[in-house]
Amino acid sequence: QLHLSRLDNDVLLILRLSLYQILHLDRVPASAVVDDAVDLTRQARKHSAAGFVNAVLRSTLRNRHRLPLPARPDDLGDHKTAAAYLGVTHSHPDWLIQRWLPRYGFVNTERWVQFNNDTPPLTIRANTVRVNREQLAAALAAEGIETEPTAYTPHGLIVRAGNPLRLIGETSYR
Repeated sequence: QLHLSRLDNDVLLILRLSLYQILHLDRVPASAVVDDAVDLTRQARKHSAAGFVNAVLRSTLRNRHRLPLPARPDDLGDHKTAAAYLGVTHSHPDWLIQRWLPRYGFVNTERWVQFNNDTPPLTIRANTVRVNREQLAAALAAEGIETEPTAYTPHGLIVRAGNPLRLIGETSYR
């Protein structure tokens, strides 16, 4: 088994980006991600690592639903073990978690990293020269887009369902 510290930095970066794309994104087919990663490895003049990158990514594709995560530590006061657990399970750097654990404790640090990984809702703002928030909400509703007013700005709308981005090019939404 190869230790990560022995990998070339360029190869490690290509693997990290590709693994994230395979495991968490869905717009690009996985086979294209693998092909792009192998091409990037060759472009980085790491020809000998291209087969390794291909093998790691294809193995991940075959086994992605069985990838093990570390067990939650029994001793939450052991900051080194807790940081390793939170870093791997929530994709945060160990140095940051090691800074937060003494300040906020395990439970609050875990909540914070979970919050950081949440996808925020799409929020849009009415162009008040053309339309107010209520008029924009009604126009979007007519297009099948559900919104609700934001709490912090008088001109904002939070999109709950539908995709208003497809309307960007239309004159009435500029």
